[in-house]
Amino acid sequence: MTTLDVTTLFAPLSFTDFVKRHWERRSLYAPGPRERFDGLFDRERLLDVARRPRGAHSGDPRRLKAGFRDQRGEHAELSITASQVESLLAANMTVQAEWVHETDPGVAAFVDDVRRSLAVPVELDVAAFLSPVGSGYGLHFDTTSMFVLQLAGTKRWHYAPSPAVPRPVSNVIPDAAARDARIHGYDESALLVQELSPGDVLYLPAGAWHHVKATSESLHVCLTLRPVNVLDLARDLLLDDLLSEVRGRSLPERPGPHPSDPTGRARTEAWFASRIDALRKAVERLSPAALADAWSAQSEAESDEAAPVGRDDVLAHAMPVTWRRAESPDGDALVQVMDGDAVLATLSAQAEGFLEGLRESARFAARDAAAWAPELPWDDVAMLLGELVALGVLRRA
Repeated sequence: MTTLDVTTLFAPLSFTDFVKRHWERRSLYAPGPRERFDGLFDRERLLDVARRPRGAHSGDPRRLKAGFRDQRGEHAELSITASQVESLLAANMTVQAEWVHETDPGVAAFVDDVRRSLAVPVELDVAAFLSPVGSGYGLHFDTTSMFVLQLAGTKRWHYAPSPAVPRPVSNVIPDAAARDARIHGYDESALLVQELSPGDVLYLPAGAWHHVKATSESLHVCLTLRPVNVLDLARDLLLDDLLSEVRGRSLPERPGPHPSDPTGRARTEAWFASRIDALRKAVERLSPAALADAWSAQSEAESDEAAPVGRDDVLAHAMPVTWRRAESPDGDALVQVMDGDAVLATLSAQAEGFLEGLRESARFAARDAAAWAPELPWDDVAMLLGELVALGVLRRA
């Protein structure tokens, strides 16, 4: 398994200088030795991720997409199933697999290393893009910064040197009219052009225009960074404060006159006025120290969640272990890990024996779990245990 350190991706530029000069400010291309991503991920593993997803997003319809140009020549995407992958590749469409780190142990280990290297509370995920020659994605920019790692083949990138919109709140995919109107200052002549080969890295800050086309069959992965903002940090602190009052957990108005009735409307507005006043006071009570503590706590929680499960780790149930049998749209047998009526994760039917062993073992050494799924290598068992820890089904004892 390839060991990678995100802090050396742009060597000889130091990671400190990368952050100072480029982080969320400027794009950066860094050529690398062809072999540096050997073993990280490949075409067959992408197809395996498509066929046998695991993790919190395994049942998410957004996890597999196909990208193509529509009849007007505009960029388009559609959600697909695993059974469609090969035929859509043959039709010269790009196949995009989201959240591959939830299924592939090698990519998961890389994400863990990145999270520890960054040492800040940031949501990380990895998407893989497999493009036949001539295929790619049209002009757009994203709300997230990303590291593009070219694994196989070649792909030509046209990209802006800096964001058109700093830290945008939504993705933008302009049509021909918007491009002609130079939306957000778009200027094709100002884009940089670079063909990525295996071992190369491209950093794009959020809001940077780009469009791409494979010049041979191409496979790359995007490590996407979703930073936490101050509202995310403050929300839980404010909720604890506001919901401590009974009135903060009630309806704006008791059943009675319709809100359009002047009397009822006045009472409703008076209720919201009291809630705004309570919110204002809660914000005034919120201190920089409390936000700093929340930031540090979230960073530590991310690190704890990311820590891989070792053979000697002791785990215990954090909630009852329950599941139900299900079926995929393609007719494949599945099992769904449940929390009451909520689906926490969707696994292949082969995981049912593992879950049965888990249900009978309220506290256990991680190495013992290998006996519940003897057909799985240890890396897969460790990853499955790690997912159950992250989902709150298990805890470290």
